[in-house]
Amino acid sequence: MMLEMFSWKVRASLVARFSLSGGRCNCVNFNQILLRSFDILINRSDLDVSSADVLIIPGGFGAAKNLSNFAVAGPEIVLHPDVNRVITAYHSAGKPIGMCCIAPVLAAKAIPGCEVTMGQESGEGWPFADATGAVAALGGKHIPMDAMGVHVDVANKLVTSPAYMADTGPGTVFESVGGMVSAVLKLK
Repeated sequence: MMLEMFSWKVRASLVARFSLSGGRCNCVNFNQILLRSFDILINRSDLDVSSADVLIIPGGFGAAKNLSNFAVAGPEIVLHPDVNRVITAYHSAGKPIGMCCIAPVLAAKAIPGCEVTMGQESGEGWPFADATGAVAALGGKHIPMDAMGVHVDVANKLVTSPAYMADTGPGTVFESVGGMVSAVLKLK
């Protein structure tokens, strides 16, 4: 089974560029590097539904600033056109999709009526809890869960988890993301 994970390829590209510049990234803005790395991945002519069995999109600032404009637009989010194309294609093909951290807002935009989790909607230890309101504003349903929670929207073959939406450590995030990946693979 082939597993397409954007983050691994983006990180590999960043490491290569970072290393080639003598350990300093002084030639290009870091966000431009992320965006260019994404463009290289997503605009490949061979990247289509048949190229992988599942789609996994991690969150973080890359999802909020480069795959979409969520970081500045909130519920008025606009997805990068190719991100929307890929998510929609995998969903239409009935292939499993996994997203964690802030990335589930991409699904809320691209897959009308889907269910996602980004953790708790309020409370101590959830510094980004306000972002969960965007899911409902986009027509989706947010399912509150703890930091290691994994939500499976069976109807849409969509699996989401909070990851670093919680103020927690790497061990908890590892479990959160690992649980999401395991659940995605079970849907295959």
